[in-house]
Amino acid sequence: MTGTILGILNNKVIIQPTESKPNRNIMVMGGPGSFKTQSFVITNVYNETENSIVVTDPKGEVYEQTAAVKQQQGYDVRVLNFANMMASDRHNPIDYVKKDIHATTVATKIVDSANKDSKRDVWYYSQRALLKALILFVKYELPPERRNMEGILDFLQEFDPESDEDGESGLDEEFLKLERKHPARRAYELGYKKAKGDMQGSIIMSLLTTISDFVDDEVAEFTRFSDFNLRDIGRKKMVLYVIIPVMDQSWEGLINIFFSQLFNELYDFASENHSKLPKSVNFILDEFVNLGKFPGYEEFLATCRGYGIGVATIIQTLTQLQDKYGDKKAESILGNCAVKTCLNAANSTTAEYFKRLLDKATVKVETESESTQHG
Repeated sequence: MTGTILGILNNKVIIQPTESKPNRNIMVMGGPGSFKTQSFVITNVYNETENSIVVTDPKGEVYEQTAAVKQQQGYDVRVLNFANMMASDRHNPIDYVKKDIHATTVATKIVDSANKDSKRDVWYYSQRALLKALILFVKYELPPERRNMEGILDFLQEFDPESDEDGESGLDEEFLKLERKHPARRAYELGYKKAKGDMQGSIIMSLLTTISDFVDDEVAEFTRFSDFNLRDIGRKKMVLYVIIPVMDQSWEGLINIFFSQLFNELYDFASENHSKLPKSVNFILDEFVNLGKFPGYEEFLATCRGYGIGVATIIQTLTQLQDKYGDKKAESILGNCAVKTCLNAANSTTAEYFKRLLDKATVKVETESESTQHG
């Protein structure tokens, strides 16, 4: 069966079909104790047997309860476990750096996640520019097995960033060997290299602190290469469980990079296939605000139906969404969800929002007719 189960009315299951208009995006709000995982998430993972599924799984319980069934239903079962990276498929963000702007995105999210309270000052931009340059260098200049975050750390160890008496360093020499228009050299010269003297040392130290977690063997192995291609989710019947830590936000940046790259890859893949994915995809994004901020999320929701994508965005309260995205973008995100469900109103803002909706709502329900033949 395909389609999203929304609830039960008069002992009949209400299902939103895959081809629903204007879209099949759903906003689900439910605080702790609202049973949103059991009533909405697990129910719809079980119910869907045709479309691919990407589901965030904060406690790993969705995977434990449904993975064996999905495998029996013919799904390719994959797990990205950000809570225990040794029990996980792997994802290398640098595999999906195909343009200069992709390197900027990865560098920005890594720097942002490690410097949540930092100002967007010269230190921030210089650190980001250096990381972008390093990403582009390993992507274009190193062999495949070194095109990862571990490769960047090895590169920094191998070529000393400390300047000599002439103001040059081993790192300078490697970048200046590249052609002048090489994207890595441009990012290096027009960013980090513009800093002088002690400032360069401070930028290097800041960046090393930012990426220090990637030194860990478990993290280095997790990001060494990718065990599956993101486009496979739109190519064949696959279910991907993304297990995210409940209380630890250390990997919010890496999680956000993954989803940003997944959205982009599915859009690019669809554009190469007459603007339609070969296999439709259902996103079930529980604890959505813990995935970091997606700058163009409202545009993604506004356009995804045409590509064969439906998104269930699951939050605890409306204020969570407003705090993360601001009032205007939160309103736009809500406006791009054709169905809005409240499992319980965990605060007054959420309650007032649904009260206003219900005051103005016009409800149309398509029912099935039944005939009884008497003998």
